[in-house]
Amino acid sequence: MQDMMEAAVLDKKEAFQLKGSLFTLSVLQLYTQDVSAISAQIAQTIAKSPKFFHHAPVVIDLAQIAEDPVLCDFISLASILRNHGLIPVGVRGGGANQHQAAEQAGLAVLAGAKANAMLKPQQKTTLFKESEGMPPKKTKIIRSTIRSGQQIIAEGSDLIIVGTVSNGAEVIADGNIHIYGILRGRALAGTAGDTSAIIFCRHLQAEMVSIAGRYRLHEEAAPIKSQENVCITLADGRICIDLC
Repeated sequence: MQDMMEAAVLDKKEAFQLKGSLFTLSVLQLYTQDVSAISAQIAQTIAKSPKFFHHAPVVIDLAQIAEDPVLCDFISLASILRNHGLIPVGVRGGGANQHQAAEQAGLAVLAGAKANAMLKPQQKTTLFKESEGMPPKKTKIIRSTIRSGQQIIAEGSDLIIVGTVSNGAEVIADGNIHIYGILRGRALAGTAGDTSAIIFCRHLQAEMVSIAGRYRLHEEAAPIKSQENVCITLADGRICIDLC
């Protein structure tokens, strides 16, 4: 009898649950279907920061080649990405024929995916606009250290971190980011396309900073370090780090 009851309980247990979530993805925005040229540029980009791009999930953006009558060789493209240590997840943008070809290559077709632009991102111009009569969204405030592996996201608002952002941690906001501590991990502001977003930081040792999809890595020529208050902005498509 007891065995039957235990079996009944086991039968009622769920094997899994599907839940919606947000993840940071890199976008490979194609301007050509020349897989040799794509492979060469990926190799150059990854060489600047191999650890950052290792096993990074990538979405292929087809917006700039949507009108090309020749279908992209998604099988070869996906193979190139994997050979460089990237993980192709799917495509966004493009037309129905491109979507069908991508699906046949085992790629997902994503709609409205929020991601960080990689390699040569298109300049986005979408800015925040509060609807008339609607109160602005509150700023998200975190009063603790963000530890390695943690990800904090502020949708439609600014983000304030009263503490340190550790190596391997990530803070993301559609608006501005204020960090009243040491930024050692990654900070991504203006992720909805707000090119006027700013990252404020008291002590900068970042792995990466990004505004509206444009990024700058620690391993690049000028290390991202400062023990003074800094403001990180986007000007002429480039990340600028200035003392506040």
